[in-house]
Amino acid sequence: MSVLDAEILVIGGGMAGVAAALSAVEAGRRVALVKRAPGATSMSTGAFDLAPHPRGWHLAKPDRDPTQLECLEALVRASPGHPYALIGRANEAEYLQEAFSFVLEKLEAGGLPHANFDPRDPGHHAVTSTGRLRRAASSQASHVLRDFNPDRARIGVVRLARCLGGLTGPPPMGGNVIEVDWPSSKNAPFLLPADIGKLLDEEGESRRFVEIVVAACKGRGFSHIVLPPVLGVFRTREILNELEEATRAVCCEALGGEASLPGIRLENALRRSLERAGVTVETGRTLDGAEVLERRGGPVVLASGRFIGGGVARRQGSMTETVFGLPIHDGESYLDDQPAEMLSCRSYRGPHSLFRAGLRVDDLLRPLDMGNRPLHETFFAAGSVIGGYDPHVDGCGLGVAVVTGYRAGRLAAGLEAS
Repeated sequence: MSVLDAEILVIGGGMAGVAAALSAVEAGRRVALVKRAPGATSMSTGAFDLAPHPRGWHLAKPDRDPTQLECLEALVRASPGHPYALIGRANEAEYLQEAFSFVLEKLEAGGLPHANFDPRDPGHHAVTSTGRLRRAASSQASHVLRDFNPDRARIGVVRLARCLGGLTGPPPMGGNVIEVDWPSSKNAPFLLPADIGKLLDEEGESRRFVEIVVAACKGRGFSHIVLPPVLGVFRTREILNELEEATRAVCCEALGGEASLPGIRLENALRRSLERAGVTVETGRTLDGAEVLERRGGPVVLASGRFIGGGVARRQGSMTETVFGLPIHDGESYLDDQPAEMLSCRSYRGPHSLFRAGLRVDDLLRPLDMGNRPLHETFFAAGSVIGGYDPHVDGCGLGVAVVTGYRAGRLAAGLEAS
């Protein structure tokens, strides 16, 4: 069977595309997913962020952090064109709980457990790759800084010699740095987290690693030990259990940095989730939008990402969506042929039209043409291919992917009003 003949076609295999495919399969539909290559999801830090703290998580006080729902509501007030604002149900706690719980359960079934999500809670503590303490709506279980009390915690931060993409910057909460020269790293001038993770999936290597870390931390009285995000692709929980049993401390990984092993874990879990659900997956194929529109009569979910995923590009001097040639919008206006240098500014926090570039959609996630008309009644968009927000500055990349992907799949399957 050609993927174009499936009941529902999903274009894009990142978090948004997989969420859409799985929610449609749950309704009993035959779903095919086409993906070109790993995109931005594979670079995930390991955290799921719903919305940023109104003042920045690094400025928040642990005893009065707002809930995730309050953060989302503040974001929508500040950005009326944000995808969350377009989905009437996005700020309903029950719907957020439903969407996140669905996706996190599928990831756990795919072998990657995550912390529970509760929109009425501030989220859990985690440590960034630069040593900053922050909150996350959810994250891979290995990143959760459990039982954390800032007044009583004594934190040790493990740094591996010659590990690129490990922990940098000062340790959080006045913690102590433990320099560890793991023997396997002596065979190369440097190792990436993925290289170390592959080694630690071997039981003998992980045993030696645990012994060296335990020896370095012995007698230091740490309540919490934060390790670089390198603890294997498949044996992460086992390695953490061994470390906690030997050190009698709460052990966790920092969130991933530029070279993200947590992103590789997430990519693997998404693939396994699709396999378990029976979704037909075709990798390495670039679809022709005209052929899709000509041959298909059933629903389509476009979740092709932005620049990293290849869903948005600059061609012949104009910004465009790459599969169907749809116009690009930044939440306020269409970008057309504006020079790239006019779409950004000096300040990191923007506003950067370039990083908010994507499709304009209606409240049913249907892409709109220049006349603000839906391209098709059963054509939906999900994830960062939708414009009007900056995933990094707004601190909501995977949150938008989960909520819009889940809803797009349900709309395509006819489970929500369209």
